[in-house]
Amino acid sequence: MRTALQATLGLPARTSLGPIFQCLVGIGFFFLGDIPTTVDADEIRLRRGGSYQGTILKMPEETGGFYEFKLANGGLIRLAKSEVDSISEPQSSLVEYQEALTKVDLETVKGQLLIADWCRDNRLRIQRAFHLRKIIALDPDHQLARRLLGYEQDKRTGKWVLLTEYFQSIGYIRNGTSMQLPLAKVVETEKKTHDDAVRKWQSDIQVWLRLLNNQKRYAEVRQKLEDIDDVKTVPILIQKYNQLGARGKLSDNDRELKSFLMMIIAKFDVLSARTFLANEALFQPNDVLQDEAEQYASDLYSVWLAKYLITRLNRISPAERLEKRDQTVALEAQMINRAATILKNLEVDVSDAILPLINLLYIDRVLPAITTGKKGNLGGATFDKNGGVGMQQGAPKPKKRPVRIENEQVKVTLLILTEQRFEYSKLDWLNWYLSKTLPPSIDLRRTE
Repeated sequence: MRTALQATLGLPARTSLGPIFQCLVGIGFFFLGDIPTTVDADEIRLRRGGSYQGTILKMPEETGGFYEFKLANGGLIRLAKSEVDSISEPQSSLVEYQEALTKVDLETVKGQLLIADWCRDNRLRIQRAFHLRKIIALDPDHQLARRLLGYEQDKRTGKWVLLTEYFQSIGYIRNGTSMQLPLAKVVETEKKTHDDAVRKWQSDIQVWLRLLNNQKRYAEVRQKLEDIDDVKTVPILIQKYNQLGARGKLSDNDRELKSFLMMIIAKFDVLSARTFLANEALFQPNDVLQDEAEQYASDLYSVWLAKYLITRLNRISPAERLEKRDQTVALEAQMINRAATILKNLEVDVSDAILPLINLLYIDRVLPAITTGKKGNLGGATFDKNGGVGMQQGAPKPKKRPVRIENEQVKVTLLILTEQRFEYSKLDWLNWYLSKTLPPSIDLRRTE
């Protein structure tokens, strides 16, 4: 039995309609590939190979460059137009489409709108877009067709423009499937250049550090590391520094390599390098490395170091009610005393440190309660004469331990800075400080 189109064209019933459909561009066929054998699904073929079958929900004209596609299993995906090689639509719908064309007046907006709606209901997205464009050709201000094709009306000029055209008119440029300001493109390019350079440095530094163990190439690679002058290497060098000895006791070789890396990092006058050295001077457990970090920071930017330490001291509360572990409190006290020692050694004005040092002459903290006995012991069990079980009242619940820690180096630094000896009496220190910093009293009484 022949279809309506085969009869119209005088073709035998066995004639394949696939090649003929591809030639019917004038009436809305825009195929990019052969018609699939599947009769109830769209098929999108990708440029990189492979394909998806399902239902096209939205075309690029509606989304700004993407196909929205519902897979046969119900999943939703978005594909950039540039990724798609060809689209094939249900063959059964194409046959019915030919019959539908004969039932409407294609010379009128109404007829084109009817066939466009029919194409929507039958999932012929490409044909639908064709007929919507035909509507615009007949009626340039047809709002529904314009909006379905992704147009917006410019409020200033009243003209209909595609979003891509509008963005281009205000200075945007196309970048793949998106629109960007030229500056964004420049930033993206510079970021890629930066990231590529960082990856190259990471690879080179890793190789050079490994070759330091090679006696024949030791001098060569050491010189390469010393000659590094790109600020992008600072985070990489800090990372390599921190990895040494991180899993156990610091060996002599690791300490020497850390010292070498610290020397390279200290060459860079950037915030990351400054902060690294300051924190090493405060927290590094190895005395040699700690002293080296203090020396670098003091020699290179002592004014900045003083402000950094004072800021850190100002952030510490003299008294806290929150429970802290013994080790945490001990490390905090060590940091306070270490900061005071560094401030004492700096050859710059550190008078702004006096008040925060007074506040931290001693700190009040709360340590966890010390539990005795076995875990889970609630007291001994007892039995009454009837065999009932009871519990003896156990020992009183341990209480948290308040502790006051006096910071010896803070007191020493205050003595050197002020030549005052008030020991750990914060009240006497504060009275002295206020007497030196407040203006003299003024008699505000009116005089005749």
